[in-house]
Amino acid sequence: MTVRMVNVALPYAAVRNGEISFRPTTTNSIPFEIAYDQNYISPDDIYEVRGSIVSGGREILQTVQAQPVITRGNPSKVRLNMVATAAALASNPGSPVVTAGYPNYNAATDQITKIYRDYLGRNPTNGELAALQFAPNMQTKLSRLPIELMAQQEFYDRSGNNNQAWLQQVFARIVGKQLTQTEFDQWNRRLSELGNSRTALLEQLYTVAPRR
Repeated sequence: MTVRMVNVALPYAAVRNGEISFRPTTTNSIPFEIAYDQNYISPDDIYEVRGSIVSGGREILQTVQAQPVITRGNPSKVRLNMVATAAALASNPGSPVVTAGYPNYNAATDQITKIYRDYLGRNPTNGELAALQFAPNMQTKLSRLPIELMAQQEFYDRSGNNNQAWLQQVFARIVGKQLTQTEFDQWNRRLSELGNSRTALLEQLYTVAPRR
């Protein structure tokens, strides 16, 4: 999403810090704030705020009408109503709803939350959710999420904060059985050879170990 403040009286006179771009964390009532430089505001000029949303490299939503702000008695808080662009409607003829290829965020949230609870014993933060939900390759990210979580220090600490306890945990989850002493010696040595990269070891374990 991009929201910008425009000087209607002088269209080519850009307002410093008058534009923001970000990934929304919701598809409804998206909050925004423009921390513009007041030194670039003239009380005699007219300023408007406009917004647009881009998905898949094309604009799919835009403001119905730009909202006047700040000068000439206009407010500093406005609400932007957005409608589908012609390009978005053309890709979905006959329907008033623009899907724009958005994933099912409720289902994704449930899946992500379940994985976090299973591996870290807690819910994901809003930032962790957004990083996965709005990733262009969300399904790939989700498939790798168990590896990423088991590689984290948080999972390592929950497992006992030592290599043997951690390897017991990941071996049980990936292979489905307890780690023998011989297997521990083998994988602990491999961990050392990989520069203690837990991510690299997990990737190798997933590749070579017989899984459930």
